[in-house]
Parts: sequence; structure tokens; C-alpha cells
Amino acid sequence: MKTPDLTLPQGVRARFGEGSDEVAVKLADAVAEFLAARLKDAPRASLVVSGGSTPLPFFRALSGRDLDWSRVDVLFADERWVNADDPASNTRLVRENLLQNRAASARFLSLKQPGATPSEGLEAVKAELADLALPLDVLILGMGNDGHTASLFPDAPE
Repeated sequence: MKTPDLTLPQGVRARFGEGSDEVAVKLADAVAEFLAARLKDAPRASLVVSGGSTPLPFFRALSGRDLDWSRVDVLFADERWVNADDPASNTRLVRENLLQNRAASARFLSLKQPGATPSEGLEAVKAELADLALPLDVLILGMGNDGHTASLFPDAPE
């Protein structure tokens, strides 16, 4: 089955482009449009993203969109438990590629909190997310070359 042959749920639209940069711009336009519409009806809007290198063109394109970014909460669908200055840190990637330009005033909610392990940081993560309005508005999930999405790996026993 090819992607254009998929039957998508009501309200879900596929967007195609000639290359990853064109798709990133189209996705940035669609997300910005949705967030702007949400901000007309709500005090805040949420944008949940995945890390890794794949979304970087999307982050860069979205960072320049004209929105009231001060009312947008940005957080991760998943995060690696490494310090923000670690080369593997998704937080670093978002700060350097999305929370720039117009998007610099967005509120970033970090899933990486003090503690040697995620279990040690769990209460701090809960506190960080305590006033996040639900349901979430926009969720962007990527897919790795090995087929994983949001750190869920195909055929992994766990």
C-alpha cells in the first residue's frame, strides 16, 4: 500500500512535496495555521514535538511563523535523559532550531529535570507539566529510519 492510497481519518490531510524541505515548510504552515486558530479561542496552545534530526527543517521553518508565541507551550513527546548540553539532547536541538526567531518567546516545558534517572526526576517532571492545558493541540510524531516513533521500537520486547 502506498501512502496516497491510505484512507485517513476525518480531518486528517496528507501533504506531499518534492523533498523534505518542501514538506517541512508545508507542515510549518499547517501547524502555524492550526495554532493561530486555537489561540483565537483559548488562552494558550500546545505544540508537542519529537526530537532527532529529522524535524530540524520543520523547526526552522516554524520558528519564523507569525504567531503569539508567548501563548504557546512547547514540549516533547519523548526525551532522552541526558543534560541539555549533551550532543544527544533533544532539548538542545529544540532550543537551537525551534525556539529561535519569532518562536523564542514560546514557553518550553522540559521533560528532562534534575535527577540521575527518570524515576528520580519524575516528581519534577509532573510539577513542570502541572499547568499544561489538556487536551494537547498539536502533536508531531516523527519516524526513525528503523521504523521507531516516539521511542517505540518495532518488535522490541519491552
